[in-house]
Amino acid sequence: MPYIKTVSEEEASGIVADSYRSSRAAVGGIYETSRIISTWPELLKVEEQRYFTIMLAERNLTRMEKEAIAIAVSKRNDCHYCLEHHKAMFVSAGGDIDTATRIEDEPQSPELPDRLRDMISFALSQDQSSAPVDKMRNNEFSDDELLEIIIVAGFFHDYNLRVSRFGLELEDWFSEEHAQ
Repeated sequence: MPYIKTVSEEEASGIVADSYRSSRAAVGGIYETSRIISTWPELLKVEEQRYFTIMLAERNLTRMEKEAIAIAVSKRNDCHYCLEHHKAMFVSAGGDIDTATRIEDEPQSPELPDRLRDMISFALSQDQSSAPVDKMRNNEFSDDELLEIIIVAGFFHDYNLRVSRFGLELEDWFSEEHAQ
C-alpha cells in the first residue's frame, strides 16, 4: 500500500476513471505507478503520454533495448518494483529471462551483445565530460540514439524515485503475462 493517498477505483472519475479502465482492459489491473499520481489527474494524463512516447513509440532504440536500460537503472537505484516489471517487459519485447537477469546482475557482462553493453554503460555513467559521448560516437551511435538512451535512463531515475519514496509494491495481479 503506498505511503500517500490515492484515488480508489470506486472514487475515480474523469481522467482517472478513464486511465483505470484502460489499464484494466489492457493488463487486467491498475499499475501502482498510476495510482500514486491519481490525485493529480492532469499529471496522470501527461505521464501516460510520456510513458508511451519514451517507452512504446518506435524511434531509434528497440523496445527491448529500452527495457534493458530500465532494468540496469532500476537495479542501480535498488527499485525492486520497476526491476521486476521491466524484466518481464524485456521478455515481452523479445528478450529472454536469462539476459534480463544478466543485465540485472552484471550489466557489463561480456556475454551481453556489445551494443547493449555500450548502451547500459552510457546510461549508468556519471562521467559528465564529453568522453562517454565520444566513445559512443566511436562505437557508431548517433546523437539521436545517445539522446534517447539518456532520456530513457532519466525517465527511470524519476520513476524509481517515486516508486521507492512512496513504498510501492508489486501488484497482486502482476505476472510476466501482464507485461506490455
